[in-house]
Amino acid sequence: MESVLYDYHLALGLAESEEGSVSENRYIRVHQVFKKHDISEAEFDSSMVYWCEHSETLKDIMKRVSLRLDRKAEALGVSSDQQVRDAYSALGADGDTANVWVGANFRLALATTRQNVYRFTIAADSTYRPGDTFLWAFTPQTLSSKGQQDVYVQFSVQYEGDSTVAVSRTIYDDRPVTVEIGERLIHKGSRVRQVSGCVYMPPALKGQFAVTSLSHIALVRYHHEPPAVVLVDSVDTELEVDSIVEDTSEHVRLSPHEVRGTGAKEHTINIVKEKNSKWVKRKRGK
Repeated sequence: MESVLYDYHLALGLAESEEGSVSENRYIRVHQVFKKHDISEAEFDSSMVYWCEHSETLKDIMKRVSLRLDRKAEALGVSSDQQVRDAYSALGADGDTANVWVGANFRLALATTRQNVYRFTIAADSTYRPGDTFLWAFTPQTLSSKGQQDVYVQFSVQYEGDSTVAVSRTIYDDRPVTVEIGERLIHKGSRVRQVSGCVYMPPALKGQFAVTSLSHIALVRYHHEPPAVVLVDSVDTELEVDSIVEDTSEHVRLSPHEVRGTGAKEHTINIVKEKNSKWVKRKRGK
């Protein structure tokens, strides 16, 4: 089964890189794999349904397939996506940019009723600071009896006081995924309580299967230093100045007309006095 899945993933990669309809390319390439291993599509589907019921063994199989695909990619020349992915994985847990991922670097989500959601939660410690931003990166590999399976991803940061910022997206292929909570979304003055993520797959119908593996997982935390504030004591402070520009113009007393400028115009306002009104003293009682 490992050899079949390895060739199956290679076939999907070829189908996506070729010209024409991806779905037609997938059909042709995948059936070439079935022919090579002398199995039918129905036998492959029923085998995958069986292995999904034995998830721990399937996880080991998929992990070995992922390692073989990595070696194949290295032999053909590492892609830019691979370089970015490795850069995240190579980060340490300290520093302004750190990979704070803990636990296994390979996970599995199955489209079964009890295993179709993969979740993780990492509690913040003293190394987290207000204003930190986060990026969750991984490489998915999805197999489905439907051909193309939508996988839903959510990444969130929870702050003290239970306020939460979350980002959601849908992934459709096996290209490396990065989900980021950047400076535009974070609560800059609040302390981080925990960082969480989940992968969700709709449950498959009876007799069908869908499985997604996550490899090269990294959770990157970025420190952002506040802008430096320089306080200058105005008393007895010497400033080093490279050059001083002196005002060599003569100080001439200007007339009011010159102050207003040559473009200024005087306006005359005519005031018309009204005639004095004659006040008549009113008699008492009228």
